[in-house]
Amino acid sequence: MSPLLTWRGHLSCADCGKSFKATWGQGPHLCHEPDNTEPEDKPICLDTGVQCPECGKKLCTPQSLEDHMRTHTGDRPFVCRDCGRRFVEHLGSLKIHLRTHTGERPYHCTVCGNRFIRLSHLRNHQRTHTGERPYKCNECDKSFTQSGDLVKHKRIHSGEKPFECPECHRCYTSSGDLGKHRRSHTNLRPYTCQECGKSFRLSGHLKTHMLTHTGEKALPPAEPAGKSNLTAKASW
Repeated sequence: MSPLLTWRGHLSCADCGKSFKATWGQGPHLCHEPDNTEPEDKPICLDTGVQCPECGKKLCTPQSLEDHMRTHTGDRPFVCRDCGRRFVEHLGSLKIHLRTHTGERPYHCTVCGNRFIRLSHLRNHQRTHTGERPYKCNECDKSFTQSGDLVKHKRIHSGEKPFECPECHRCYTSSGDLGKHRRSHTNLRPYTCQECGKSFRLSGHLKTHMLTHTGEKALPPAEPAGKSNLTAKASW
């Protein structure tokens, strides 16, 4: 992997050794063939890379940073022609989303045969067989199967809410929560019940609605992480 020293610093190509100046939004160096790795499955640079000035996350290329910055600005320029959902990346997020319409699930579990849209979903699923939870919080005893869940969890301790809605300036701990909120400013209802055709803004609302068709009862909402500890401390 070519180390990136600064946002607009110098790159040294790991394949050919050539050094050149990095610029915002720069494409792949010519000696590289573009790969088919999904953006979410590319490694995040730990000691080198370009760093997001908003949340501190490090990414491997200026282009990755440019895509990531849209999660803070709320800009989603790429639109699904089937359902109208908007995405920050064309070859990444939108391409993967289209599989929800085509039914394509190219990644399968060799243990149970389940198939998945994303490679990362398969990797996370495989941990249900192994019980592995490799991402541990250094503030409490919680551990997680996904690194992203740990990052979001740690914001409970820090109070950080780096994702701001450009419409009303409400802030959120994750880009996913911001995306859900932004639908409140639109009429977009991408989740449709296959039984009756009713549509919903959030997937959770659709799941709850589906219980009206099956006759099942909804489970009580889970207690937010960290709340039980705070309650216990308050009673001391």
